[in-house]
Amino acid sequence: MKTTPLWWDDASPPNLESQTLPKSVDVLIIGSGYTGLNAAIQTARAGRSTLVIDAQDAGWGCSTRNGGQVAMGIKPNYAELSRKYGKQKAINILREGHDALAWIKSFVADEQIDCDFQHAGDFDGAQNSNAFKQICASVKESSPGPQTEAHIVTKAELHTEIGTDRYYGGVVYPEDASLQPARYHSGLMQKALDAGVTIIPDCKALNIAKASSGQLVSTEKGDVIAAKVIVATNGYTGSLLPWLQRRVIPIGSCII
Repeated sequence: MKTTPLWWDDASPPNLESQTLPKSVDVLIIGSGYTGLNAAIQTARAGRSTLVIDAQDAGWGCSTRNGGQVAMGIKPNYAELSRKYGKQKAINILREGHDALAWIKSFVADEQIDCDFQHAGDFDGAQNSNAFKQICASVKESSPGPQTEAHIVTKAELHTEIGTDRYYGGVVYPEDASLQPARYHSGLMQKALDAGVTIIPDCKALNIAKASSGQLVSTEKGDVIAAKVIVATNGYTGSLLPWLQRRVIPIGSCII
């Protein structure tokens, strides 16, 4: 029995040297996951002094614990999205999924991040006959905008995709990808450090208040004046920013 993610066995994050909290920075980022580190890379490469702090170890949360799937699918289909947002916005939302997959593929290649990125494909199984009918209908549905390659797998064909016959069939999205999430995070950390980012773990942000020259961020290790603050805490957002906390819903995920 182990209480740490399997991903961690195959990831060697860079050693973070002991750092003294700076008195002031151009950009202070709260949260050292994918969002925080990607933002830090951009601001540091643009010449901004950048500090990343985290309440836990760097990457302790979802960024090194997720399932590693990189899919382009958006859960609501075109019909649902267009009813709620209109045709053009529905197309734009669906395109975001395609653009996201294309972006991370390009980013990993350009930055030469060793994270086992591959187009492994994705199998979406139906647990009953009605679900299978819905899946088939969604695959056959024609809609404007970006098209996602997919093919239906019947119950008799399940063995060609997955080692069980308990599903009623399903659909395969061959363009979807996967990566080793902890190694991807380690790669991002190294790129951030190379760009001059300061990363300080175990440094919980306690309060953010306006100051004459930006924002005063109080942490467990002292105060920092930042011209700009980026909050990248996602599901771990607490009472530090009640406005954001009310708009983020933590969702549990069981991963084998």
